[in-house]
Amino acid sequence: MLPAPQAIPSCTIVIPTCQRTPQLRACLAAIAASRFPPAQLEVIVVDDSGLGGPELTSALALLPPPIRSQLLTSPHLGPAAARNRGAAAASGDLLAFLDDDCHPSPSWLPTLCGAIGPSESLAAGGRALTRPSSNRWSAAGQHIKDLVYTYYNANPPHAAFLSSNNFIVPKAAFLSLGGFNQRFRTAEDRDFCRRWLAAGHQLAYLPHALVYHDHDLTLPGFLHRYFQYGRGAFRFLRSSSPTTQTKSVRGFYASLPQLLTAVSQSDGAPARLVLFAELILWQAANTAGFLYEALTRTLGPLT
Repeated sequence: MLPAPQAIPSCTIVIPTCQRTPQLRACLAAIAASRFPPAQLEVIVVDDSGLGGPELTSALALLPPPIRSQLLTSPHLGPAAARNRGAAAASGDLLAFLDDDCHPSPSWLPTLCGAIGPSESLAAGGRALTRPSSNRWSAAGQHIKDLVYTYYNANPPHAAFLSSNNFIVPKAAFLSLGGFNQRFRTAEDRDFCRRWLAAGHQLAYLPHALVYHDHDLTLPGFLHRYFQYGRGAFRFLRSSSPTTQTKSVRGFYASLPQLLTAVSQSDGAPARLVLFAELILWQAANTAGFLYEALTRTLGPLT
């Protein structure tokens, strides 16, 4: 439930994008249908291609007044830098982050804003749900994220990890913490959550705050995605306490049999075997990316 009308904070939604105008248009159309008071809402699109152009300006026209909007550019520095660029220009009291291929449900933003209210030390996030029409490798990605969230957010009011494609945070506290680490191309959300909690703040996971994710993956795309995540995982571990993070990772793998049961309890044995095979591919790609990044850091760029 939202606070009393006079207490509703203003909110800026920040969306990084890079040459994916059709996906962005669908995202903005979903935002236009939000139940959040439009006069309290601002949307900032940050074009990470650095090009801008009339197509993006036309896409922003999908947002009806009194929703305010801005189009900014970033010189292809990655999504973390693009999000920080949008956050620095935001006028809202709260910052909500989406990806350009995510479609928020009408209740998404009211749910998140209502959860954190006026707190300056609470951030929240919801669930990004792959649409049923997406292909099997997208569905595999959903299984993997469900495993991760089941483990790290077993206590939803005191979550440990929230993804940057469904996330809200007080603007002042976000900026005081330095925003996302722009050296990260992936895992910037893991790094921010770690720093947020280390500063004494709190994360809350709200699985009913839904965004729908349209992200069709081929097998090569699936492998590339988790290869890149493995590279990000190496950078993340390098930037944090090795003892704490190693303990957390070991706990995840020790809990994996129970987690597999939890996310596939309604599936039959054949579906579980398929899921097991997908997890092997996930770990192979992730490990390859981790080792690649480690070797690159040690030996220099690999050719």
